Amino acid sequence: MPFQTIFLCVAVLAFFSCCQSCSGQPVKTETTLGPFIDCFGPMPMFPGGGSAMSEFLIKNLTVPKRVSGPLNRIVARFDVDKKGWITNAKIVKSSGYGLMDSEVLRVISIMPKWEPAKKNGKPVSSHFMLPIIVETQ
Repeated sequence: MPFQTIFLCVAVLAFFSCCQSCSGQPVKTETTLGPFIDCFGPMPMFPGGGSAMSEFLIKNLTVPKRVSGPLNRIVARFDVDKKGWITNAKIVKSSGYGLMDSEVLRVISIMPKWEPAKKNGKPVSSHFMLPIIVETQ
């Protein structure tokens, strides 16, 4: 992949923006895993932090040859359960290339167990948004 570069949006700043903003009371969401609280304490964390996640994505993502254009933006959303496992991954903003979207989901599916989010010191399930920008030249 000599002429293709994978960037993580805003130097993984988005890594820390997984929760929906809340003003006042936390927002509860019912899912197949039970209730999620969208605003709480420490966020879910990839093992080793944001830079380790960047390295993991760059090492494991393969850009399909059909992907073209200067920038391809993809946003994936997934849940991190209270044990740290990723579930319910989906693409919320497509790159326009189904193969690239599928590749992002594939790599999310092989991610190691995360450190779950916490509320009052106890692990809780949470949502996570992961924006990725793929630049092809």
